[in-house]
Amino acid sequence: MEVTKDYTVHIDSKKRVTLRGAQYQYYNVKEYQNGCIILEPRELTVPEGISQETMRDMDRRGCHVICFDSVASFFEI
Repeated sequence: MEVTKDYTVHIDSKKRVTLRGAQYQYYNVKEYQNGCIILEPRELTVPEGISQETMRDMDRRGCHVICFDSVASFFEI
C-alpha cells in the first residue's frame, strides 16, 4: 500500500485528532498496545429491508406493525 499523506498531528485537550482532507465521515478505529492506530473507512448504508430472521424474532415476541395510508388516518384510530 502506498503512502499518500504523511503529517504529524497532536491530540487536543479532549483527546481528539483532526484528519486533514478526510475522504470519509466515519472510520473504524483499531488501537494496538504498541500505540499504533489503524483507521479503516466506513460507509453507513440504509438496509434494504428487514431480514427474515428479524421478522421471525418479531413474530415470536408478539411485535406488530400497523401501516397507515396517511398521517390523518393515524390519528383517526
